[in-house]
Amino acid sequence: MRPVIKRLLQAITVISCVLVFCPLRAFGSLNDGLVAYYPLDGDAEDASGNGHHGVEQGGLTYGAGVSGQAVILDGLDDYVDINAVSPTLDALTGGTGSLAMWFKAASDLNGAQLMLITGDVYQYVFVGDGSAASNTESLFWYKGACALYFGLEAGHTHFMDDRWHHVAVVMGPGHNEMYVDGVKTSGRYVSGSSTTGGCFWPDGITATELGRNSAANLFYKGAVDEVRIYDRPLTETEVQQLFSPGLVFAVFSDGFESGGACWWSSRTDGTCATDFREMTVLLPGDVPLTFVRVPAGSFWMGSPEDERGRFFYEDFHQVTLTHDYYVGKFEVTQAQWEAVMGSNPVSGSVGVGDSYPVSMVSWNDIAWTGGFIEQLNAYLGTTAFRLPTEAEWERAARAGTQTRFSHGDVLECSDLCEWCSVHDQYMWWCGNDNGSPNPVGSKLPNAYCLYDMHGNLYEWVQDWYHDRLGTSAVTDPTPSRPTGDEIGRVRRGGYWYQGPMAHRSAWRADPNYANTPDGITGFRLARDP
Repeated sequence: MRPVIKRLLQAITVISCVLVFCPLRAFGSLNDGLVAYYPLDGDAEDASGNGHHGVEQGGLTYGAGVSGQAVILDGLDDYVDINAVSPTLDALTGGTGSLAMWFKAASDLNGAQLMLITGDVYQYVFVGDGSAASNTESLFWYKGACALYFGLEAGHTHFMDDRWHHVAVVMGPGHNEMYVDGVKTSGRYVSGSSTTGGCFWPDGITATELGRNSAANLFYKGAVDEVRIYDRPLTETEVQQLFSPGLVFAVFSDGFESGGACWWSSRTDGTCATDFREMTVLLPGDVPLTFVRVPAGSFWMGSPEDERGRFFYEDFHQVTLTHDYYVGKFEVTQAQWEAVMGSNPVSGSVGVGDSYPVSMVSWNDIAWTGGFIEQLNAYLGTTAFRLPTEAEWERAARAGTQTRFSHGDVLECSDLCEWCSVHDQYMWWCGNDNGSPNPVGSKLPNAYCLYDMHGNLYEWVQDWYHDRLGTSAVTDPTPSRPTGDEIGRVRRGGYWYQGPMAHRSAWRADPNYANTPDGITGFRLARDP
């Protein structure tokens, strides 16, 4: 049974499927030119209505996929023969076409590249090192008549992370493109003259196979799901819709464009950041809510004893977070709160407006039964959205630094309510206070492209407040309720009327009761990838 479509993208009621991927028919244009569609929900039948059913070869098994089930290929003799019963695919001509699918490669594959290679006779999508046919696993193969190499640089392990990835190959007049996880890769034309497209569906296709290159008898090892074949080039927007319906992704430069060594970059100047991505979901009324991916890793939480402005409860200890996570790029705004909850809790003559951070919301209003997070998850059909833990918040605030602020120690300025040109670039505090919170994103972001981590409003996090966190190293700390009378919830980040030392990355505000809203505390969301 395919997932039920709850809402249409870009309609008045918008759904972001997030972890449950919407079926193809959610987007009418993606039916146009569809030749074959293999959901692989326990069989190799074509769900497009065109009758191009595949034939299972080997001992295929099925397991959990991105939507329903997925086929599991063993890398030895498993594959799906698409042309065996559907010779009408041979008749596809016109020089254009698209292939899109989800895959989760086995961790012991040889190498870590994904590439499209079109030779004089054959065309393939490889997962493997791609250096030679003898040691490359074929994810998809068909006979063609072109000469083109289009792939990723060697030495990357992005596809060996035991996660689902989406690949789309688009060929048409004037372009040959490959998209990975919704973003166009930087291909390298190495040989051949046909570098301008027009060779995806050549005359006389005699074999189309999923998981095997019959010419070299190469097999793919891993899972495959949601295979779609078109007789036309998909647009970039259509590829992104197939990748994640309802998620609107920002424009990225990948590091290969300028010879860098990273995979993604959220920077628009072409420089290479380290595996950051932005993701935007659409709330009711098409109100956007943007997240930035924060990488897993270790950092020192709290403050060393010689840090200026330190308080005793900022125990200095190493924290390791083993998984990436997303954090809101901005504090949740009044417009976003109203989109989900139906009303704005902030009133008055100052600090009110769509772009201002929401305040006057308690921890319970956000994270308890019937609160913002529960309503948001229900609307988007997921359980992924939550508050960040205290450790996640501090890692995001530090953005790879161990200084007092993410923009440095700033020892040249006092910790009093005095003007400081350095602080003024990055945060709202009593030195530039104008009597209320300010619109989100008014100052510069930290190195993770997160805004207002220092100042503007305090921010609720998941954790119960503990006076002391201890000095022992911890891995993936989870919130726990204190055994004594400490029943407050943690707030981080400082607010606009405090001095600089309360805006330091390590600062832990006095706890506040979970059912108590005020005008100086807001929040930002987190979610798992």
